[in-house]
Amino acid sequence: MATVGQRSAGDGQPACWRWRISKEKREWLEWFMSHQNDADVIRHKHWRALEFLRWWQQERCAICGRRLTLEVDHDHGTNLVRGFLCQGCNRTEGRHNVKVPRYREYRTKNPASILGLEIPYDDRWGTKGPTHETQSGLSARLHIVRDQIHAARSAGQSLPNHLVDELLDIATLGVRSLKASKHTGS
Repeated sequence: MATVGQRSAGDGQPACWRWRISKEKREWLEWFMSHQNDADVIRHKHWRALEFLRWWQQERCAICGRRLTLEVDHDHGTNLVRGFLCQGCNRTEGRHNVKVPRYREYRTKNPASILGLEIPYDDRWGTKGPTHETQSGLSARLHIVRDQIHAARSAGQSLPNHLVDELLDIATLGVRSLKASKHTGS
């Protein structure tokens, strides 16, 4: 029996096929798609798309659904990011002769394709990709929220509650990151 966040091995579907796109994430995605050619967005377009992908996956492996250390998975033929996978699923998925249905199915419908994102893989990321716990990752999330606030203000709208929640989350992660760096000396 699968536990919360996990998928049973015999169901034949990647975990990400059952994940919903919340209203706030759908709004951000629609905003991003409609503004992706704006000068401010272009500068960090792929980074923001990757951060959104991580945000949507909620630190879950796209194939098994477990919350383990994740790696950036990409298609070596197209060089496009497909999603984030745990190390075990990433190694298994990388084999050319995989017969397990959920790995084959993941290749045809993965988080990036579900969300309509095209993110070129950058070898400088390594397998971990940019993590949201790093200062640069927090900065990317902050830029996303800043862009949404700017768009809301430009449209004469009040600040949506989900943006306030996201700002609080970024602040909390920033404080944790600073505390962790003090303990590790980095």
